[in-house]
Amino acid sequence: MMGTLELLAPFERLLAEHYTPNDLREIQADGAKANSAFTAMEQSGFLDVMRAEADGGAGLSFLESEPLLRAIGQHAAPASIAIAMAERGLGSAASNELSAMVHSILIAGALEKLLVICTD
Repeated sequence: MMGTLELLAPFERLLAEHYTPNDLREIQADGAKANSAFTAMEQSGFLDVMRAEADGGAGLSFLESEPLLRAIGQHAAPASIAIAMAERGLGSAASNELSAMVHSILIAGALEKLLVICTD
């Protein structure tokens, strides 16, 4: 089983590749760019990190996936990536509380990135 630390660096590289500031502007302007970036995430297998290994995932728990979810926020990538990760791993009947937790982690990641930018 791969751990979070082994997955974090390649996940962050993928986010950096598909969610640059220019990409984010294009995503807001054109849904086609959003679809191609999401497809790249899907093809990478990262959306399945919370699925059981027997089902083709990495077998990470929600808690173990937190650094990956935080990275999504740090890159200002769409919340739909994190929601897809949680739903695939925990089932599509993910509760409103789970959705709120995911969004809280994304916001925390975004705030961390903002603090780094402001203090540089």
